[in-house]
Amino acid sequence: MNRRRFRTAVSLFGLTFVLARCGAGPTEPIVPTSAESSAIALAAVDCDTVEDISAWIDLLEDEGIFNHGRATALRSHLAQAVKHEAAGRSGHAAAAYAQLVAQVQAWVAGGALDAGDVADFLACAEDFLDGPDTDPDPDPDPDPDPDVMPVIDGEKSTDEWDAATAVAVFPGGTFYYTNDDTHLYIALEMADATAQATDGFRIRFDDTQDGLATVGDNELLVRMDSYFDRFRSMFGWGVDDTQRDGTAAGGSSAGVNFFEVSFPLNSGDTNDFALSAGDAVGFCLQYLNNGLAVDAAAYPRVAAFDNCMLDSDQANYAVLTTSP
Repeated sequence: MNRRRFRTAVSLFGLTFVLARCGAGPTEPIVPTSAESSAIALAAVDCDTVEDISAWIDLLEDEGIFNHGRATALRSHLAQAVKHEAAGRSGHAAAAYAQLVAQVQAWVAGGALDAGDVADFLACAEDFLDGPDTDPDPDPDPDPDPDVMPVIDGEKSTDEWDAATAVAVFPGGTFYYTNDDTHLYIALEMADATAQATDGFRIRFDDTQDGLATVGDNELLVRMDSYFDRFRSMFGWGVDDTQRDGTAAGGSSAGVNFFEVSFPLNSGDTNDFALSAGDAVGFCLQYLNNGLAVDAAAYPRVAAFDNCMLDSDQANYAVLTTSP
């Protein structure tokens, strides 16, 4: 579709915005009248950068078209896209931008927003994506993309772990895992009213799935302030690996701690597991509250064993199966 772009300056709250409008129309500058909607009066900033989309959200919130909750949801999609772009995941970033558009379209379809009030915003966002002006069959609740892997930053971003396997591991705790062809991604979400730098968890792996704690089995210790790649030696657990693999991050929000880890499926280190996509590995984990082991926050808990990290409990490893 051929587009012609117009510009005009509109003064809002003492500030002057240079406005652009996409689509066929008159050749004279657009001067909004009092009969036009406030969204049309804003009509549209240039759609060249992320900041332009963000400015649109801010303006429509100021005008009362987006309430604070909807504006916050859209900013979350935008932040997710920016993080993917920073990590070099351009395709994943485009998917996040598309989710932003789909969310607004869903609100319109459900009657929460007037189509005319957001028409120019949608046109602006779609121009930014270089897509069509309208989507004849928008999906207001798209399935999570299994190919979009988490960004390891200690934040549980919108949809980031939706495609992962989720396991309720102990009261207040949920364990997530997913993988691509090269890395295993794991996370622990734990209710904790007081976030502390030494909050975290440890996870031990049974590479051979023989139920035994074997020399060379690897262990990860993740805290808010640090990350350790460790293994079991002939003297016991907790030996720091000289080949430090993986990355981790932790964060806290609204009384919930969230920890994320990315670890190679096969690093080549004899003190790490050696997996291919589709393989399985035994594991057990335990939450550390302010650095202290919590017997009630261990997984799995079987019979009289309150702490799965004890050597006497090694036969009770759980099993994590990666996706092919």
